[in-house]
Amino acid sequence: MIDEKTEIQTHTETAVPSIRDLNYPITTMGHARAYSMFPLHRQVLNNGKIRGQLAVARAIQGCIPLIHGPKGCAFQTKMCAMKPWDNHIPTPCTDFTEVEGIYGGNEKLEEGIVETYRKYKPELLMVISTCASDLTADDFPDIVEKAKRKVPCDIVYTTGTRTERRRRVGDQDALYSIADQLLEDCDKIENSVNLIAYAGFPPPRNHYSEFAEMLTESGINVNGIYFDSNTVSELKAIPKAELNINGGHFSWAELAEKKFGTDIMNLAVLMYNLEEIPFGIEGTLSLLRRVGDYFGLGGEVEAAVSSRAQEATLMADKYRKRMQGMPIAMQGISAPEAIMIRDLGMKCKVLTLRFSRERGNMSNSTLKWLEKRILRFLSMYQEEEPEVLIDPTIEEELRVFKKHDVKLVMPSAYAHPCRYAGSGFPVFVDRYTRYHGYHGHDSIGFRTTMDVGEDILWSMANGVGRNTLLSLVEYTDVWPRFNKHWENLAELFQELWYHEVPNELKV
Repeated sequence: MIDEKTEIQTHTETAVPSIRDLNYPITTMGHARAYSMFPLHRQVLNNGKIRGQLAVARAIQGCIPLIHGPKGCAFQTKMCAMKPWDNHIPTPCTDFTEVEGIYGGNEKLEEGIVETYRKYKPELLMVISTCASDLTADDFPDIVEKAKRKVPCDIVYTTGTRTERRRRVGDQDALYSIADQLLEDCDKIENSVNLIAYAGFPPPRNHYSEFAEMLTESGINVNGIYFDSNTVSELKAIPKAELNINGGHFSWAELAEKKFGTDIMNLAVLMYNLEEIPFGIEGTLSLLRRVGDYFGLGGEVEAAVSSRAQEATLMADKYRKRMQGMPIAMQGISAPEAIMIRDLGMKCKVLTLRFSRERGNMSNSTLKWLEKRILRFLSMYQEEEPEVLIDPTIEEELRVFKKHDVKLVMPSAYAHPCRYAGSGFPVFVDRYTRYHGYHGHDSIGFRTTMDVGEDILWSMANGVGRNTLLSLVEYTDVWPRFNKHWENLAELFQELWYHEVPNELKV
């Protein structure tokens, strides 16, 4: 029998039908608080395979996951402590025990599929494997085919083995399984696109909503925005589009290109060539031109949104007047930095690059290329080159900041922002910003420029504070986000990961 004890008994018995309905953080705190009262395994901190698969199931209306594994795999993955707003309350499982560990769990899997349908009546049932069922090599394809004759719903199975290990295994594998097992070829809609982002928070509809409006005004059909609260019928319509505009490298999109002839425009590739980074006013216009050229529409696309672009430029002037020429320090370029330099006219005086943890998997020539691409981008918008610091100590960095009278610091993920804030330098960090954090700054559209401008003002006005508790921690120089204890652990795992296996031990 399917195990139903893994359900948390709260006042809400059913899953929230849409990620957007979660309205982070208010309406999720009841679920997160109730769940946090239970003893949790360390794996709730791991946004790994099952969590990624659950995130995809969570983003599909009428989809219920069935975890083919022990009770703990279902219970401990309801909520990721790193993302408490994105919990997943219904996680039925097949209650895999020692018996199945010896004899296999094929029978329990088939029974679990039938029982899950009986209780939840889903439109789509997503079977998720675990370490236990992977070890017993249960026959997922055969059992799913048998179960389809007993339940009137679509079923897909995802085992974490369908895509490259170098990519995010959980969500990538779940999406690949959907493309492989659920989608079928169909007639294309002329001049049509799918807008694709990772399932999760912030929702893809927020990420692409303004850009979708622009495409529609330009005569380009938006077939769908994925993956956010999509129905099963919307999923099955994915092959109708002529072009998938992807917010990253997706294995399932590569499969769709082979199976259905749907071309790919990968925005992550544009990030390599920073001149075309698709964020802010100028970046969005560049992306629109690129899409228009793909469909042979030329300047018609840009002309259709010209009034919208002029209005956005006037609105951005409010922030540009206050920020033009402001000296800033950067540690790389992502969406906010590109908007600061390109749309708001801020000047990078100090560029810090931390390569110490990358030297194990990147050549010196690659690291040099990473430096040059940033300097090339900056040279397009400022005459002076920034002072470049390679793997400095924080103290060395702070001295250079003072020399250049830096007014704002954009720390990378390799250095803790409180180290700068505690030394009197305002910091701008996506996840800390008041208005549009949690990566809202990388939405495609014109209004993102104003969002970044508003958050700069907040950051300058003592945004994250100066005397935070985290600024009192003694961080290390090699791993500036960690204290000595965590640095030792990080070094240990780096050594294990990149250690060269002797030839005589290779299989």
